[in-house]
Order: sequence, then C-alpha cells, then structure tokens
Amino acid sequence: MAFPMWLDGQRVVQIGVDPDDLGRNWQNTYGIAADARTSFAAGTAALRERRRESALRPEPQESYLAAVRAAVLDDGILVSGMT
Repeated sequence: MAFPMWLDGQRVVQIGVDPDDLGRNWQNTYGIAADARTSFAAGTAALRERRRESALRPEPQESYLAAVRAAVLDDGILVSGMT
C-alpha cells in the first residue's frame, strides 16, 4: 500500500516490542524492536539535540543573547526576537 503524500524512497519507522511484527505491513520499513514509549522519548531528545546543533546562529546577535541569558536570574524570563 502506498500513500500519495509519501515521497519515493521514504521509509516507515516502526517501533514495537514484537520483532515479528516489524515491517509486516510496509515493505520499506526501518524496524526498531523496543518499548515504544522509551524509544520515542529517546529519539525525540536526540532529534532535538541534533536540530539545536545544526540551527543557524546569526552573529553578533547570538553572542549578545548568550550574554543577556547569563545575566538573567535562573527564574527570569527572557523573550528575544529579531525585529
């Protein structure tokens, strides 16, 4: 079965505790035999970290913002923007 919104070559990521079920319904499946809740939480954290590392950081604004954050108290709120 193919969905029109999927691009050719995309893979389905299926997480489940039963390895025999992985890839049963989708030919192009990347199966992960694990607890779904734990795996999803770990995967989401890893993706967020990777996204954070690859985000564009315009200078000198990034340095200014880091300096202001360092000066704000731990319970302070900082709202920043480019405009």
